[in-house]
Amino acid sequence: MRSPLQCGKMFRRFGKEEWGLSMSPEKRKRKRLNLSTEAKETIVQDSEDLQVFEDRYEIIEELGRGGMGIVYKAYDRELEMNVAIKVLPDELTNSKRAITDLKREAKLAMQLRHPNIAALYHFAHSGETKFLVMELLEGQSLEDRLQEKEVLDLAEVQIIAKQLASALDYAHGEKVVHRDIKPDNIFLHIKNDDEQVRIMDFGIARQIKDSMTRLTRQDSSGTLLYMPPEQLQGKRTDGRADIYALGATLYECLAGTPPFY
Repeated sequence: MRSPLQCGKMFRRFGKEEWGLSMSPEKRKRKRLNLSTEAKETIVQDSEDLQVFEDRYEIIEELGRGGMGIVYKAYDRELEMNVAIKVLPDELTNSKRAITDLKREAKLAMQLRHPNIAALYHFAHSGETKFLVMELLEGQSLEDRLQEKEVLDLAEVQIIAKQLASALDYAHGEKVVHRDIKPDNIFLHIKNDDEQVRIMDFGIARQIKDSMTRLTRQDSSGTLLYMPPEQLQGKRTDGRADIYALGATLYECLAGTPPFY
């Protein structure tokens, strides 16, 4: 399985069949999931075999889990579309500082509206359980593409680079920095038989990783190969860190490995 919200190596990745499948209300009914204790507390049993998160999101299936949370595919009754729901881990939900930081980043990310940025719809909670509601994508990550092909041809890289640069230019103009650009956080989304690049987890992935590292005292980044020197040194970073990471990512697309690998 492959996850669109790959916040570190512990996440399993989503397969193409897991993404964005439309279905009738009858087909949306699924077997009960083996949900975490925290998630169960905020899910009500809507029918014999259908579970509903916050009386709005029909849980269809689990897509992936790891140290950064559990991701589910769900149907949003209000917006009438499939979405991805990420239930945050206990370490974060029990930390007031971590949740405050994440809320701040989420508010910024929710304001971003660009065709090459995966949408973040909602940051919600019920009791002690906190979760994010995001756009559900269909396709594969750039990391998966590189694992299949090792290197990409120049024409394909040019198309990807143009869309990524457009998204970053827009986000930086809105004073939002991603801070974790890498192949895992870039998705090649299939829409109307056309492939579009999506940058995922704007600001969210790095904030979760930083908080988890601080709370567990274990390095959760796994992205050193794409980080500029000042970020490795713990210095304050800005949009230039994203540009460096973009360059490292495009280098890997053409050479097969990141620079300084």
